[in-house]
Amino acid sequence: MVPAVSYQLTSSNIPIEQEQNLRTYNKLSAELNFEYNQLMLEIFDFVQSKAPELEAITINHQPKVNRRFGLAGAINSAENPFGLIIETINIDSTAEQIGLKKADILVKINGQQFSRNNIKQLLPTLATLPIGETFSITVKRMGQFITLQQKYQPVSFVAYNLTIDLASKLRADINVASIAEMNRSRRLSTRLRHGSGEIVEMRNDHRSTDTPRY
Repeated sequence: MVPAVSYQLTSSNIPIEQEQNLRTYNKLSAELNFEYNQLMLEIFDFVQSKAPELEAITINHQPKVNRRFGLAGAINSAENPFGLIIETINIDSTAEQIGLKKADILVKINGQQFSRNNIKQLLPTLATLPIGETFSITVKRMGQFITLQQKYQPVSFVAYNLTIDLASKLRADINVASIAEMNRSRRLSTRLRHGSGEIVEMRNDHRSTDTPRY
């Protein structure tokens, strides 16, 4: 059982379409749902250990720009071309929006060619691109060099208030324990009734053995 959670969007400048999507989106993947439940339980255990009298807590999240570019890869050891071999691309990330694909070899950022001397300095610039300005990325894909470009518009995390109802978990735990106890009592009662029937039957058999049959 996890605590009940409610949230309220607090940003006043959220586009109507985005706000509607946020309010109606309630489907998580199995992996994210597991992580979410684990996080809620960890928060519950932490608060219970520090302030067990609290019935609810509220987390205030301020608006934040997500500057993570959204890719991961390995440096290509070959010299032709030297660059970053893309292994994964995050969904809805800037990397996906510009059109990067798995197995692309990233060789240039804004026209600057990767080399062994500068690749570790150039890659972090993907997280510091000027918002609203056009940037370009050159990759080698299936033997061809392709240059992709677009305006840099990172995803913004909206502000919200998240309320975690700690008391709801306590109530649920009590209900579950009560149901479990009722089930145990029913099973015990059933076993006792069956046991009594076996004793009566044995006694009947015993009397029937001593009593003449007609």
